[in-house]
Parts: sequence; structure tokens; C-alpha cells
Amino acid sequence: MGGTYTESSGSQTTSYAVEWNLSKGTTLTGISAATVDGAACTFKLDGTYSTTNYEITGSYQPLHGCKGDSGSFTIKQKCTYPPGEYARPQNGPKPC
Repeated sequence: MGGTYTESSGSQTTSYAVEWNLSKGTTLTGISAATVDGAACTFKLDGTYSTTNYEITGSYQPLHGCKGDSGSFTIKQKCTYPPGEYARPQNGPKPC
């Protein structure tokens, strides 16, 4: 699964392209790419999905560019499919 997310810090906003793979159970691995301060960067992602509070918590380490830029994160589910759409609640994300 993948997509984009935006991070804001002060007056700087950065958009990341993200690709996650479910490796086993609720364990996720992935990669992210962005341009940070004019430099192309890619990051290795490791995370865990909580089926209780619908969050991904994890860490990131640089693979290319952005040397030393590593840390942790929490991503909270913001929304789900509107009622009546193709995804069924029992098969997709839980309501927010």
C-alpha cells in the first residue's frame, strides 16, 4: 500500500511518497522518498500497525541523502471510505 503524506515543521512543509509492505501480522516495512532542503532523500521505514487504535508507529533511517536524519513517528488514521462506497467496513479500515 502506498500514497503520500505531508509533514509541517515551522514554516517548512515536506511531502513524502511512501510505500508500505505488510511483512507479517501487523509488522510493516517500507520506503519513503522526498526532496528535503533541495536534496533528494530516501528512507527505510519499519513500523507496527495497531488494530486497537488504528495507528502506525515506527522509525525511519536514511538510505540515500539526508545523512543522520533518522527518528520515530506515529501516523493516525484520519478517515475511511464513505458509507455506501465499494469498500465494506468488515474488509477495510475501521471508521475514524
